[in-house]
Amino acid sequence: MKEYLFQVNNWWTTGNIPSEYQDMIPREKTREIERFIDDREILTLIGPRRSGKTTIIYQLIDSLLQSGTSPKNILYISLDDPEITLDMGDDLFIRLFESYQEVILRELKDGKIYIFIDEVQYFKGWEMWLKKYFDQYPNIKFIVSGSSSLAIKDESAALTGRNLRFLIYPFSYRGFIRAKDNILIEKTAFSYENFEDVYNAALPVKNKLVLLFQEYLHCGGYPRTIDEDAGKSREILKQYFYDTIYKDVLKMYSVKDVRALESIAAYLAQNIGNRFSFRKISSALGIDVDTVIRYVRYLEETYLVFMVNYFSYSSKAVMQKEKKVYMIDTGLRNAISTSADEPVLVENCVFTHLIRKFENVSYWRDVEEVDFVVSIDNTLLPVEVKYQNLIGQSDIKSVLKFCERFKLNKGVIVTKKDFKREIINGIEVWFIPVWLFIVVI
Repeated sequence: MKEYLFQVNNWWTTGNIPSEYQDMIPREKTREIERFIDDREILTLIGPRRSGKTTIIYQLIDSLLQSGTSPKNILYISLDDPEITLDMGDDLFIRLFESYQEVILRELKDGKIYIFIDEVQYFKGWEMWLKKYFDQYPNIKFIVSGSSSLAIKDESAALTGRNLRFLIYPFSYRGFIRAKDNILIEKTAFSYENFEDVYNAALPVKNKLVLLFQEYLHCGGYPRTIDEDAGKSREILKQYFYDTIYKDVLKMYSVKDVRALESIAAYLAQNIGNRFSFRKISSALGIDVDTVIRYVRYLEETYLVFMVNYFSYSSKAVMQKEKKVYMIDTGLRNAISTSADEPVLVENCVFTHLIRKFENVSYWRDVEEVDFVVSIDNTLLPVEVKYQNLIGQSDIKSVLKFCERFKLNKGVIVTKKDFKREIINGIEVWFIPVWLFIVVI
């Protein structure tokens, strides 16, 4: 164990993180998480496989090293590493910390220590061990990551009040353009004036941003694929999908029919942006409805798909109405399914950016349908995606109707190129190009 720890914690001997992580552009979440690095709580990073959790961990380690933290006061271990998984007995944490004490030549209680545990969900009972060490050693800061919301959520109940959670997505469009072409646009508050400021500042590179959006839309934002051609990206993303199925879902959940699981995933990918019911999927695929419900939940909990509820103040209506489905990344979606119309992919892309900013994203339908409903400062905001060259009065009917129904004075139309603000029937309607909308929010 001690030899292995020296192998994966090379900064103990070199003072630096592995070379492949040294020159990477800091993820936006890295800066956010750094603010809590010396607080007492356990930091939990969750998100889909290969979304960048390990990169963020190494960036946090590098930040600690740069700030003067002693290299041996930083311990990293991955529970997805075969050298660990092949010998993962119930006493793993005991052996781990005993070996670590031999390395640092002192008791764990002496001095500030940072312990990073990657893919923690693979060790059954991890939460009780962390609770024990958290309570016993107030000088130890734990940062853990995982690829399954359900495994992390269910097991971390023992850590209630002791942990902070951060959801790590693939690159947003803002992160993509910085990593791809070193174009830096800072996140800003949600106001039309800020959209105008960003638009005017970006005019010199507007055409490039539009082209980069097309690449982002079709190839996605997974860090590994950013500098690859479309064909290679597709193969990499397809492998991510199968790794999620076979390395995450099958390891952590009870799946008796893998083909059914794959069929359900493919069905959902093919139907992004559409309303669906579990019975509809069951009927279309010939799979028992209880199995459909269970397997869709597994796909949700490993962050392949998101279910969007109908908006209503009635919980009964929310439960009874059909849901809509979106995928974590349009590139991943395109890798495992047949091509989709660009407006559908754009709608999915807008969703994955809204869900980063807003705690709840829903949809609304009453003859007309509003793609998304969010809340800003306790005020509802309808967001309709219209990725087309011309936008007529009929294209904004749903937003106007929603505003009238709920007595609102503002709505947003996400467009292909239109950028303007109009007052229509007493309602302020923002028309925002999609590349600008997702780079600002």
